[in-house]
Parts: sequence; structure tokens; C-alpha cells
Amino acid sequence: YKAGEVDYTTVLTTEQSQTVLGLFTSPPPPGNPRWTVRSLALVVSERDDMPPVSRELVRRLLKEHGIDLRDAPVAAP
Repeated sequence: YKAGEVDYTTVLTTEQSQTVLGLFTSPPPPGNPRWTVRSLALVVSERDDMPPVSRELVRRLLKEHGIDLRDAPVAAP
């Protein structure tokens, strides 16, 4: 994430929202024991089929779906 590169008014389509939620159910990036809002936003923003998203947008999306990352399972080392 680099300041100034994310449009904070971005609104995701239903399909794009499902992509973000689908990533949450996949294993976290290497070196991370679990997904964080920041890691989800970075991975989503790096995808060619997704617009750059802010951490706040990801946080709101997770909250809307009742997902608390603190309850997420921790990946095995």
C-alpha cells in the first residue's frame, strides 16, 4: 500500500466482494500466520481483475459479513 494510490471511494461489485471474501477462506500469504485487513487489501490490490482497495474498504466488507479476523484460524508454521 502506498499513500495516494488507492481511491477511497471505490465500490466493489458483488463479484469483486465475493473474491475478497473467497481470499479470506484461502491460506494466508507466506510468512503470515493469518489474514489481516492489511494483507487482504494488499493481495486484492495486486490482482489484475480487481481495483486497488483500501484497508478501510476491506474492513467494512468483512464487518458487513460478520467476519472478525481475530477469530480466523492460524496457519501452521
